[in-house]
Amino acid sequence: MRTMTHELKCWPEFFCAIQNGDKTFDVRKGDDRKYKVGDKLLLREWSPKDEKYTGEVLKVGITYVMHGGPFLPDDLWVLGLDLPRLLGREEGREDQRRADNHRAAWRDM
Repeated sequence: MRTMTHELKCWPEFFCAIQNGDKTFDVRKGDDRKYKVGDKLLLREWSPKDEKYTGEVLKVGITYVMHGGPFLPDDLWVLGLDLPRLLGREEGREDQRRADNHRAAWRDM
């Protein structure tokens, strides 16, 4: 099975919740993509106030997909997410170190 990486905008409040591990799912609307378990999301933090990207980037894997059927409209996707990998800004890697420590702490629980 071939996996894909989907590059998506993510508003700051959702980005931070995913980054912190508090939000382990995402809801997406649209029928222009077909998500499947094993695919990756490249989430780029987007500031709707400034109408531009902040430079922060997360990479997460899709662990569960709920789409259509009796509970959801055909253009709505609920995606289960694994722990994020923070890619951070291109000019620094301190964010990557913090994300690695965060993942290590989750594994040790």
